[in-house]
Amino acid sequence: MRKREPIGKILIERFLINETIVINALSRQKQDNLRICSQILKMGALSEEVLARALSYQYGLPAVVLGKSQILLSNLALVPYNIAKQNQILPVSMSGEKLIIAMRDPENTQIISELEFVSGKKVLPHIALEFMLSISIDEAYRLYKISRDGYFKGKDVPPNAIKEEHIEISIAELNLDSESSMSDKFEVVSIQEDIENITRGKDIASAFEKRSKPLICIVDDEPEIRTLLRKIVISEGFDSVEYARGDEAFRAIPKVLPDLIILDAMLPGMHGFDICKSVKSDPKLKSIPVLMVSAVYTGWRFMEDIKKTHGADDYIEKPFRIDMLVNKIKALLRNASPVQGRTTEELTLDVKNLYNSGARLFKEGDIEGAMYQFKKGIEKDSFYYRLHYGLGLCYGAKREDYMAISEFEKTIELKPDFLPALKSLAILYQQKGFRNKAVETWERAMNVAPDEETKAKIKEYLIKLL
Repeated sequence: MRKREPIGKILIERFLINETIVINALSRQKQDNLRICSQILKMGALSEEVLARALSYQYGLPAVVLGKSQILLSNLALVPYNIAKQNQILPVSMSGEKLIIAMRDPENTQIISELEFVSGKKVLPHIALEFMLSISIDEAYRLYKISRDGYFKGKDVPPNAIKEEHIEISIAELNLDSESSMSDKFEVVSIQEDIENITRGKDIASAFEKRSKPLICIVDDEPEIRTLLRKIVISEGFDSVEYARGDEAFRAIPKVLPDLIILDAMLPGMHGFDICKSVKSDPKLKSIPVLMVSAVYTGWRFMEDIKKTHGADDYIEKPFRIDMLVNKIKALLRNASPVQGRTTEELTLDVKNLYNSGARLFKEGDIEGAMYQFKKGIEKDSFYYRLHYGLGLCYGAKREDYMAISEFEKTIELKPDFLPALKSLAILYQQKGFRNKAVETWERAMNVAPDEETKAKIKEYLIKLL
C-alpha cells in the first residue's frame, strides 16, 4: 500500500486553500470529533465536491458527493442501520455484480469482506466526507422505514430530479489520451491460438473415467491445514490435489475436475466465495460438491448465507472436528451427481462458433448481437477467458463500465498475462477514479508486455498517473 499524503498538505498545495483555514480546522477536531475535511465543510471554506476530490486524490479511490446524489432506498436492505451507522457506510449503487459503498474508511477490509459475504457482490469502496455521510445515513434510513420503494436525495439534488438512480461521483482528474477508447480495436484472434485451453475436455474426461478413487481438491493458504486435510483425505481412501492460492485453484479446477472441493474462504489471489460461485455457475462444473471451510464468522454473518448466496453445498467452521469433516465429505460424495466431461469436438465447435460469431458482430458494430453470442458461449464454458474479454468490450462500448470491469477482472483471473484485458481494465480503473488499482494493473501489464516498445508506452501511462 502506497503511503498517503496528509490531507492538509493536499488541500494547501493542490486546492489552494489558506494554511490558516487548515490550522483552524485542526484545532476544532477535538471539540467536534470530526475529521479535517468535514471541519472545513462545516466552516464553509470549501464545497463538499472540492473536498471529496481532495479525499479521492489522497486515497486513490473515487469519492461520492452525497449532497448531489440520489440513491434507491432498496439498496439499504443489504446493510442494517446499526452496522451502517457504526461503520459509517452507505450502499449507494448496484451494477451487475458490483456494489458501490460510500465509506468513511474505505480501507476497512473487514467490513468490505463482510459486505461481500452478505451481498454476494464485489464491493467497490468509495470515499465520502464523514459529516455528510453521517447525516445521509440517518436521513436515508429514516426514509427507508417509511417506504422501501423511495429515494434518498441529497440536499443539492433539484426537487424535480428524474426518479431514477443517479450517483454523482467526484474523482481526481486524470488525463487519458484517445487510445483509452474501449471499442476502437478488437482483433479477432484465431481460436487455434487457445487450443490448449479449449480442448481440455477429451483428456480430462478420459482421466476422469480411469480414476480408481475420488479426487479431493484442497484449497487453503495455511500449510498446516493443507497437510492435515491431505492426511484425512488419504486415510479415508481418497486422492488429493492441493492449492495455496485462490487464483491458482480457480484456473486448475476445470483442468483436474475433482470429485469434491474443500475450499477455504479467505485466500490470496481470489476469494473462496468467488471460486465457489464460478464453479456453481459453470454447467460443466456445477455438479462438483463444494465444502467451504473457514474461521467462525462473527457479527451479522450467518452460516446458511454461504449456501444460499454463494452456492456452497456445505460449510464447516474452523477449528473443526475430524469426524464431522469426514462425515460431511462422505455425505457430499455419496449425494453428488457424476461430473460430465465434454469432448474436444464439442468444446471446439461450441466455443469457436460462438466466440468467432461474437467477434465478427462486434467488428460490424452490432454490440447487442455480439453480447448475445459471448453470453451464450459463457453459458457453455465460463472458464474460456476470451469470451469474458469480448463481453467486457461490449459493455465498454455501451459505457456500462462496472459490468465491463467485472468481465475484464474475470478475464485476467483466468489468464493473468492477457495484455489486452489488463490494459482495458487499467483504463477503466483510471476513468472510474480507482487510481491505485489503475497503477497496479498498469504495472502488471508492463511486466507481461511482449516488447520494449509496448513497455515504454505503458510506462508513459504510469508516469502520467503518478
